[in-house]
Amino acid sequence: MNIGIEATTITGAKGGFGDKSGVYRYFFNLVKSLSQVISKKDKLFLYDIYQFALKNMSADLLPILRQDNIYGSLIKAPRSFKLEYTQIDDMPVIRWFAKKIDKYVIEPMSDRLVYGQFIRKINTDLEQNKIKVFHVSETVYFATPGIKQVATVCDIIPIKFPDFQKEETVKIHMRRLRFIREKSDAIIAISANTKNDLVKELHFNPKKVFVTPLAADEAFKPVSRTEVLRTFQKVNEEIEISKNTRIDYKKYLLFFGTLEPRKNLGVLLEAFRDLKKSGQYQGKLVLVGGRGWGKIQQRLRAFVKENLLQKEVICLGFVSDGILNDLINGAQAVVYPSIYEGFGLPPLEAMQAGTPVITTNVSSMPEVVGKAALLFNPADLEALKAYILNINIKPNLARELSQKGIKQAKKFSWKKTAEQTLEIYQRLARQRKT
Repeated sequence: MNIGIEATTITGAKGGFGDKSGVYRYFFNLVKSLSQVISKKDKLFLYDIYQFALKNMSADLLPILRQDNIYGSLIKAPRSFKLEYTQIDDMPVIRWFAKKIDKYVIEPMSDRLVYGQFIRKINTDLEQNKIKVFHVSETVYFATPGIKQVATVCDIIPIKFPDFQKEETVKIHMRRLRFIREKSDAIIAISANTKNDLVKELHFNPKKVFVTPLAADEAFKPVSRTEVLRTFQKVNEEIEISKNTRIDYKKYLLFFGTLEPRKNLGVLLEAFRDLKKSGQYQGKLVLVGGRGWGKIQQRLRAFVKENLLQKEVICLGFVSDGILNDLINGAQAVVYPSIYEGFGLPPLEAMQAGTPVITTNVSSMPEVVGKAALLFNPADLEALKAYILNINIKPNLARELSQKGIKQAKKFSWKKTAEQTLEIYQRLARQRKT
């Protein structure tokens, strides 16, 4: 069986925190594990729709593409026509008018024409490669006549929380979800909670929606104190220069993830401030994550300054997986106060590394962490403060959570995810396209 996967989320990643989001980790680890579980007769084609790989091939992807039955396929998009591409743009008198004509007349017409040509080109390539099943990511969506289509839906957060998004973003996601509901032959949800959202709120056919949970990347694992301290030495050199402070082993709380409104960092900051003011907690708070949206960074800085926490709250921005794993291992606990997740990889990654986790009891979090973490209502400030104190003063509780977390994380594996996904492909390939 020949399988096609729209891999733009992988080929377009340049290494930033936003690039290597949950969507990236899902598709990269799925492709990596599929390459290990498919038979020698099967072929896997990775489609780069926007030709990112021509400019910056991900080093992570190279070992996979070296396999005999794994192929990379670049689809060159036709160029849109614009007046600015002609000699007219060189005439100062009419340049302004040309730009307006481009924007309001030519671009809309040209884009529709070019898009149609582009999709036909992709479908021709799929037919030539004898693709039986085509798996699309969140980047693009289009019909594949005669070829079974699988779509992954990580969450419907823009629909459930429109106030957290731009209006246009909500509309785009709604169009995409409607298309998937009507055109896809199978839909993969990354958690039972996401499937429940699709079925109950957007009226997806439950028989077409399959749950294939994610797993933590193998980069996250327990490491020795010596390794952690080696990383601390490098990190502290930068912190001491900029903030005249430092972090110490098992003397800080850690949050990692994109800084955005639904991560609910406000309740974590308030809990930390209260515990510092009362003298009940002497450690620091370390935040690791790329800039998201919603002016979270500005609000964060203002809160820290207003409460005189400049030496207590340390923002590290993007770090590599290796450094992140050491920071997780060195933390007293990972606190993840999110009000909604499609799956929730950070708590699972922390548990796989053996660090106690405090997270919320909403959306997919309970099905991910099971009974191996401390769960609280995301609006319950007092409950969060109590859990932080419990881990701080009860070393036996911390050890128990560490052991339970490692055991819970073993219930998830990318091999299992790949096998479940391959089973969906095989089931569709046996059906006739309607």
